[in-house]
Amino acid sequence: MPPKIFATGTTGYVGGDILHVLLETYPWWEQHITCLARSPSRGAALSAAYPKITVVYGDLNDSEIIEEESSKADIVLHFASSDHVGAASAIKRGMEKGVGGYWIHTSGTDILLNPKILGGGRDDDGEVKVYDDWDNVGELFAFPDAHSHRSCDKMVQSTSSEKIKTAIICPPTIWGKGRGSGSTRSHQIYEIARLTLEKGSHIQLLPSSYPKSFWPNIHIYDLAKLYLEVIGSALAELQAKEGKATWNEEGYYFAENGVHYWQDVADWIADKAVKQGVLKSRTAEAEVVEINVLLKATGPAPLNMGATCRSYRAEKLLGWKPTKGELRDEISEIVRSEAERAGMQKGA
Repeated sequence: MPPKIFATGTTGYVGGDILHVLLETYPWWEQHITCLARSPSRGAALSAAYPKITVVYGDLNDSEIIEEESSKADIVLHFASSDHVGAASAIKRGMEKGVGGYWIHTSGTDILLNPKILGGGRDDDGEVKVYDDWDNVGELFAFPDAHSHRSCDKMVQSTSSEKIKTAIICPPTIWGKGRGSGSTRSHQIYEIARLTLEKGSHIQLLPSSYPKSFWPNIHIYDLAKLYLEVIGSALAELQAKEGKATWNEEGYYFAENGVHYWQDVADWIADKAVKQGVLKSRTAEAEVVEINVLLKATGPAPLNMGATCRSYRAEKLLGWKPTKGELRDEISEIVRSEAERAGMQKGA
């Protein structure tokens, strides 16, 4: 018998891609999946792609709907927000009211950031901290409340029990075109490409006096494979078989394929834009982006100089390894898609 699944955020980039690969792998699950959609147009797109799923309408503030659907589910997949405490609280109440099951929650590596950079401050006052999800997994459940996403992560932690098993999946910068029925565009790298094309020049993300900033990354297909492995493990346990995943206080999974330097990414984008004829030239003096403009476009990760992560747990337990290559290999396609999105022609 397929599990009953309630999912949020399935018209978004991450949730949409994972719903796609989930139903590609288990097509007979479709009629057992309920998805939250916040508008008729988004619900219609879901129904057109997956006619047998159930769509319920509401947003993350509709606690009664989220609570009710969570109470009926064997597996809750929460993709919609890693910061909406009300929605996380509603999932908690619903699952505690129901028969129990599995909550697979999407957080994000912004939780690793030094809180002082969230408002544009500098983060270059010490050694780089490499967080891991294996030997030091306990650190990931003990961040101070000032860290991004911490409030929702704590809500998941407080739900963990024998009745309700929880897993937090924590992706970094994601790249690659999604396969969902809604948004197929990621954010951070694509916004740097947009800024480059919008300004019509090579851009410098941070003042030259700053050390080089960096961040981990992953292709959306590789991330989806990790979710599929964790969901498959929940299914095995629901069928009274042995699953490979760990849950609750050991239920934390990074997903990364190495790190990129943010200014390198901006340089690669400029080079590819010149080659594609959507940028006239790469200037010797790059235009420095104002910090507030950068934060609005990408969030605070491009200011990171102090933290990164390693994804040991998925590899050790699930045999998961990224296979989709390097971020640099995707830059040409990112520039092409952003130029097309902006209505730009070669040589413009």
